[in-house]
Amino acid sequence: MININKLFLENLKFKSTNIVEDKINNLEIILNKCTTTATYRNTKTGEVSKEKIDTNTFELKIDKVCWLKHNLDYLFSVMEVYSHYALAEGNVICTGLGFGLRENWLLSNNKVKKILCIENCKELIEYHHKHNPMLMEKIKIINEDAEKYVGECDTLLLDHYEQGEDDFVLDTVEKVAKNIKHKKLWFWRIEHMLWNHYITYLNLRKRFPTLPNLNETEIKHFITIFLHGKKI
Repeated sequence: MININKLFLENLKFKSTNIVEDKINNLEIILNKCTTTATYRNTKTGEVSKEKIDTNTFELKIDKVCWLKHNLDYLFSVMEVYSHYALAEGNVICTGLGFGLRENWLLSNNKVKKILCIENCKELIEYHHKHNPMLMEKIKIINEDAEKYVGECDTLLLDHYEQGEDDFVLDTVEKVAKNIKHKKLWFWRIEHMLWNHYITYLNLRKRFPTLPNLNETEIKHFITIFLHGKKI
């Protein structure tokens, strides 16, 4: 079976960071190997088939709480930040370093000049200095709570929260966006909030006027890619 996600991302110059198991104080990076059921849809006939596949997934845990999962085989988490890559330009501020996948991908984006990442976990920063020194040389890292950081950029990309309902995420976005002066705003999980309802995006732009002025086709494109990472 052709892995559509990998083909799509390779065409967009995506290269993964070096992810390995490790433990630094309260930070744990763990590799889980398991069998899961993947659902495939034939684009010509619409026929749906299911297949059991072996998958390899890294988990990022802080204080034994899982904050992030990254499937090495189908790259779901990367598909979810495709819109970040597509919209980024100029001087970019990212919140939440995670596995460094988004930041490493942004380095291949010709529209991006500089990348500054705000990460609250010093052990995670240490992990990447240890395992991804080239990435850390090319971007600037600030060890701070994203909600307390004050700065300025062209594009603000938020992804430092994992848990919480939509209202919590929107309130968090609002706090950070007020402290960091920016021209363009985008945040993880916005596609999930929209669910193909363009009017919802227009309403969000009333609250967050620095969200880009995208048409309905562009929004549906981002939603499709975002959900493709979950519904292969």
